Amino acid sequence: MKKIANLQYLKYKGVRQLFITYLLGGYNQSIQHVVIGWFTYNLTNSPILTSLTHGVATIPNIITGPIGGYLADKFDRKNILIFSNIGALIITAIFSYLISKSFFQVSWIFIFLFLKGVIYNLSGSSGRAILANVIPKNQKILTEATAITIASYFIATTLIPPFAGKLFQLTGPSFTLGTISISLFFAILIFSQVKMISPEEKAKSPANFKEIFYFITEKPILQLMLFSKSTIWMIITPFTHGILPIFAKDILNTDSVGLGILFTSLGLGGLTGSLIVIFLSKFHTTKAIIIIFLFLSFIAMLLLSISNSMFSTITCLFLINVTVMGNLTYIQSNILFQSKDEFRGRISSIDSLNMAMAPIGNFSVGFLIKFYNISRAIQIGSFTGIIITILSIFLFPNLMEIKDKKQ
Repeated sequence: MKKIANLQYLKYKGVRQLFITYLLGGYNQSIQHVVIGWFTYNLTNSPILTSLTHGVATIPNIITGPIGGYLADKFDRKNILIFSNIGALIITAIFSYLISKSFFQVSWIFIFLFLKGVIYNLSGSSGRAILANVIPKNQKILTEATAITIASYFIATTLIPPFAGKLFQLTGPSFTLGTISISLFFAILIFSQVKMISPEEKAKSPANFKEIFYFITEKPILQLMLFSKSTIWMIITPFTHGILPIFAKDILNTDSVGLGILFTSLGLGGLTGSLIVIFLSKFHTTKAIIIIFLFLSFIAMLLLSISNSMFSTITCLFLINVTVMGNLTYIQSNILFQSKDEFRGRISSIDSLNMAMAPIGNFSVGFLIKFYNISRAIQIGSFTGIIITILSIFLFPNLMEIKDKKQ
């Protein structure tokens, strides 16, 4: 009976609906990563351009992120998600058509990813904040609900990548990418039916970010979370996820299906990491958990740098994403739990600004690969991350306290 009680968050229709939309989101990202990564590297043979395809979508976040936070705290979050998915559907359909034409140009890949990034960043804060509105207020199930919805995303990213690679082989990039539009159509239908339980509390002045920065300065644990996410987006994901097409072709000598299998290992790791957070939610060692996850990520990256077989690479990627997504899920649920609903959107937008660090990391790893090699580039990223992790202990001296103060 206790196990059943632990699944109480699934009895809320809104959580189940968001579970499905995260599945669809995982499908979309899996298709996009495999198609765009493999297509770009084969088209350009450029490590820098290929790596940048993984981070270019975060560039507009510096501007559109805060705007998205404002929108989430001012307007209906469900409607924002509906209209953003309509926009993404249209852009994807157009790009899928253009990619099949003989006059296709490489620059269009980055225009497509940039526009998708604008849409995602405008709606991302609403997507993160809405979860707290589909469960009753003051329920201590937010961490578990966050973990299970994010886990659904990784169910898709575990199962879909090999399928994406095979579909790419059979039908080409245009049709494969076009299936995202179908997925987005179903997401729009589901978002239109999402049931809200806790009403949204709209801020009187959502354009005011002063109170948000003041709130963060008063919460050292939030500062640690934001610092950790910056490290993840600037080092870990660019030096692992971003270089997978290059690693697959140059080190493993595999094809697009092999690349899909590598992304599957990341998906399975992300799924495992998200589910681990459900177990960790009963503990109060937030600071220690975040640092331990970070440190283990960089150790796994070091192991990846010396990998030269499919099995060892799959194992390393699995371990990397267990720690990365365990950390991101844990951080996201804690940020939501500690924030008032009236500025959850703006808090989420400040949180998402960390993703703007990704292009720096993507360019850096591409540059290092060009002038050294891929193994040495990953090693440099790993040692840099370990140094930053150690420094964070000194930046947050009370890090290893057994229990956090109630936020």
